[in-house]
Amino acid sequence: MGTWRARFLRDRLGGLSDEPRPGRPRTISDDQVEQIVVTTLGTTRTP
Repeated sequence: MGTWRARFLRDRLGGLSDEPRPGRPRTISDDQVEQIVVTTLGTTRTP
């Protein structure tokens, strides 16, 4: 059984939230990620 499925069965919806991951911490904030996504979705590609 997959890890996410086992967590769901054990913790229901709370088990599906992202858990901390090993490695270097993020260097950009959630606000910066949101700004990049909004900017990307709001621009059009020119040929």
